[in-house]
Amino acid sequence: MIDSLYHPAQITIDETRTSADGGLHLYHFFEGKQLITEHIPHVLEALEYLWCGPGGGAPITLNMIEFEGNKDHHWRKIWDPDFESDYKKKRTIYKRQNGAFSSSSKVISTGVKGGTK
Repeated sequence: MIDSLYHPAQITIDETRTSADGGLHLYHFFEGKQLITEHIPHVLEALEYLWCGPGGGAPITLNMIEFEGNKDHHWRKIWDPDFESDYKKKRTIYKRQNGAFSSSSKVISTGVKGGTK
């Protein structure tokens, strides 16, 4: 059901880091749906142009929490109330600077049904 809901992403600016180095540092608050990650490089490219101008320069980063797990767990839970889905919670940082895009991820925790292993 959550996949059919409209997704207004909640993204805030990390003002401390942004003012410290002149870059734009964003944080995505996980509200139950993940961002469509295939669009992130293009969005950061546009933000780099708007924030830094045509030459680039300062870093544009998007820091977010992502969950990786069984994609069909919602459906399986409907048919089997005892089904426990494994997941990995990871922090991912997407970065665009001087025309180059990169990303890095680190697993924060793993769990089953909302608890940690």
